[in-house]
Amino acid sequence: MSGSLQPVNDDLPRKHRLWLAKVHTRAGLLSLPSWRVLGLLVASLLVFGLAYWSPVTHFGSDPYLTLLVSQALVEHHTFQLDAYQESVIAPPGGPNFEGQTVRYNEHIYYYFPPGTSILAAPAVWLAREWGLDMARPEDNDHMQNLLSALLCVLVFVLLYQTAVCYLEPATSLAIAGVSALGSSLISTLGTALWSSNFAVLWLTLSLWLIVRHESGRSQTLHPYLLGVSLFGAYFCRPTVAVFIFLVLVYLLLWQRRFFLPTAVVSAGLLALFLLSSRITFGDWLPPYYTVQRFQANKPPLWVPLYGLFLSPSRGLFIFSPFLALALGLALWQWRSLRRWPLFWLCLAWVGLHLFVASRASRWFGGHGFGPRLLVDLMPGLVLLTILVWTRGRPALSGRARRLLTSAYLALGAWAIFVNTIQGLYNLQAARWNGNIAPDIDRRPQALLDWRYPQFLANSETLCTRNQAFINEVLAADPGLKAYQPGWPITYRGDSYADYYPPDITLVRPASAQVLEEARPLPGSPAAQLFFPLVVSLGNEALFAGWSTPESGTRWSECQTARILFLWGETSVDQEQQYWLALLAGSFGDQEVGLSLNGVTLGRYTFAGRTSFSTYLIPFDGRLLKPGEVNEVTFDLPGATQAANQKDPRRLGLAFVSLTIYEGTGD
Repeated sequence: MSGSLQPVNDDLPRKHRLWLAKVHTRAGLLSLPSWRVLGLLVASLLVFGLAYWSPVTHFGSDPYLTLLVSQALVEHHTFQLDAYQESVIAPPGGPNFEGQTVRYNEHIYYYFPPGTSILAAPAVWLAREWGLDMARPEDNDHMQNLLSALLCVLVFVLLYQTAVCYLEPATSLAIAGVSALGSSLISTLGTALWSSNFAVLWLTLSLWLIVRHESGRSQTLHPYLLGVSLFGAYFCRPTVAVFIFLVLVYLLLWQRRFFLPTAVVSAGLLALFLLSSRITFGDWLPPYYTVQRFQANKPPLWVPLYGLFLSPSRGLFIFSPFLALALGLALWQWRSLRRWPLFWLCLAWVGLHLFVASRASRWFGGHGFGPRLLVDLMPGLVLLTILVWTRGRPALSGRARRLLTSAYLALGAWAIFVNTIQGLYNLQAARWNGNIAPDIDRRPQALLDWRYPQFLANSETLCTRNQAFINEVLAADPGLKAYQPGWPITYRGDSYADYYPPDITLVRPASAQVLEEARPLPGSPAAQLFFPLVVSLGNEALFAGWSTPESGTRWSECQTARILFLWGETSVDQEQQYWLALLAGSFGDQEVGLSLNGVTLGRYTFAGRTSFSTYLIPFDGRLLKPGEVNEVTFDLPGATQAANQKDPRRLGLAFVSLTIYEGTGD
C-alpha cells in the first residue's frame, strides 16, 4: 500500500475533506512505510504473545474435535472419525464428546461446521510431520493455541489496513489495537480454535476489499476473491449468512458491476457444499446448519437484548464500552453518515445479527467470556467506528477532539483490562461459568446478577456466589430425596436440584458389601464399613463450596465447604451414638474442622496420599434433625493451590462418599 493517503469520497463536505488532507499531511514520519511496518509488527507481536501465552483455554469444549477432523483429512482423506473412535468417545483426560458427533450410515462425523477443519488441515499436516497427534489432548491444545493466536494477529492486521484507508496510521493503529484487545476478538478467538476464528477472518477480509474500493485505494473490488471470502465465512459459521445477504444487497444497489461475479462465485461454492452434504448426510445441509437451535426455549425478546447489551456478564457495552461511544457518535452524525452506503451496511448488519443472536435458544453462547456470540459482528462495529471517526472528528473543535480521543482511549483501556487481562489471564473468570455452581447453561439468570460479574471473578467471589446460590436453592425446596441411615451420599450429588425434580429409584441389595477396612482417626475405635449397593437417580444432596464431579471424586474449592442432605422422618435415637464415615483423600496434609448442624465434631488431620481412606467420626444422635435438611460443614484453612498454574482452585479434600449409621462401632 502506498505511504501517502488521498482524500476520499467526493460527497464529503468541503471542510471535512480539507481536514482529512491536513491530517494526512501531518502524518509525517508515521506515514513512511518503514515506521508503519515497524509499529504494525510490534503491535502484531503483542497480540500474538498475549493470545499464545494465555493460560485460559477452551480447546476441550466445542472445538475439541476440529483438528481431529483435520487429521482425518490428512491421514484418511475423509471427514469420518471412525479411525479415532476411541479418542472421540472417551478422549484421555477429557470429557465425553459423544454429543459433538453425529452418526450417519454407521459412520461418525463432527457436528460442527467443516470449514475450520479444512482450513487447518495444512497446519495439522505439518504438525504430524513434527510428531504431534491431534488425538492427544496436549498436542491438540498446543495446535489450537498456536492457530488461534495467529488468526488473532491476521484479524488485527486486516482491521488496521481497513482503518488506514480513511485515517492516518497512528489513529488506525489505535482503533485496531483497542478493537482487537478490548473485545471478544481476543477474549473469544484467543482461547481456542472456534468456528468463529476463520469466519471472522473471512468477514474482515471481505470488509477490507470493499473499503479499499470505496476509499479509492483500489480500482476494483476483486469480486472473485470477495465471493470466496463470503462463502468461506459461511462455510465456517452459518450465522454469518446475514452479512452475506447484506453485502450482496449492497453490491446490487451501489456496486452493480461487481454483483454478478461475486454472487456467481459464492453460489457456485455453496452448490458444491450442498451437494457434498447431500451425499454425506442425505440432506442438503449438515445438522449444525439447520434452524432447530433457534426454535426452542426462547425467552422474551427484551431479555437477550438487555443481556447482549448491558448484562454484567455478557453485555457488549460493559465489556467493550468504547463501542457505545462510537454508536453514540453515529447518532450524532446521522445526517452526514446516512449518505454513505457503508454506514447502512454496518447499521443493518448490527441490527439483523443482534436479532438472530437474541432468537437463539442459548443467546448467551453457553460457557464463554462476555458477548461471545457477537464476535462475528465485531468487524462491522470496528468499521462503523472508523466511519464515525472519519466523518465526526473534522466537525469538532480541537478541544472537543482531544476530549473525545481521551474518552475513547480511557474506555478502550477498561475494555483491554476486561477482555485481555481478565478474559485471557484470569482462570477464575473462565470457571465462573459453572465449574463451581451455578452453571449458567442451567441457570442463565445468573448472567444478569450484578453482584457477581464475570469479569471480576476470583476465588472469594466464586465461593460467595456459590454459597448464595445453594441457599437460594435450599429456600426454594429443591426436593431432596430422604436420606436413609447406612446409605452413602456420593460425590455425584446434584448442586442444581432446583432444575431437576427428583425421580428416585433405590435398589436394596440382598447383602452388604465390604468396601475396605476403615483407618480410624486418633482416639476412634476400629471398625469395618459395610456399604450397600445403591442405584440412585435423583438429588441426594447439595454441595456448597465444592467443584463439579471429576474422575470419581469432587474436590473442595472453598475454605468452607458444606454437604446438605434431608434426613427422613425416620426417628433418631437421641441416646444412641452415631457415626459419620467419610471416604475421602486430601491435597497434602490437611487439618479439617468438621461440624454437624453447627455443632463442632472436632478437628482432624487428613494425611495427604494417593489413595482414598475412610475416616470415622462419632457424634451424638441429638445433633440430627429428623424431617429437616441437615448440614455437614468442613472448615479447610489449609486449602491451597496446586503447582499446576492452570488450576486456580484452593484444594483441600477430595470427596468420594459420606455415610451415617448408628451403632457403637465395635
